[in-house]
Amino acid sequence: MPAEWALFRAASDGRTPDVTAARHGHITSHLRALGLAAFADLGFLGLDDDVDNPVVITGYRCRR
Repeated sequence: MPAEWALFRAASDGRTPDVTAARHGHITSHLRALGLAAFADLGFLGLDDDVDNPVVITGYRCRR
């Protein structure tokens, strides 16, 4: 199955956290426009603010 990649944002320095780069690159709006979704780890909680139509799917934090 061939895959196609899309470049959403130019590369940034290594000090920029992934979630910050995703916010600045508006990754959720790009994914939503293309009809795609992404699975992410708990570091990306709060990235997608649309509860009814999420495009970034994360796990849940456990209660202590």
